[in-house]
Amino acid sequence: MLSNGQRKFCQLVVDGVSQTEAYLQTYNGCKSRNAAGASATRMLRNVKIQKEIQRLRKDMENNKELTRLKKRQILCDIATDASPQS
Repeated sequence: MLSNGQRKFCQLVVDGVSQTEAYLQTYNGCKSRNAAGASATRMLRNVKIQKEIQRLRKDMENNKELTRLKKRQILCDIATDASPQS
């Protein structure tokens, strides 16, 4: 099980934030960027962290697919709209 901080770190990484910046945003007590970078690298070696990042990326990809389907449906609805034109 991941801590709240670990989950936040994973989400930030998946959202495109650099690993160092994700660590700094998650753990405010970190004194330097170098220390944050080293700690973030250590975190990314954790199997549980890797699995959570993979899960989040998969969820994100599934949501993109859903969005594409919604867009297609909207275009289809527009193309087949039989309402009278003014």
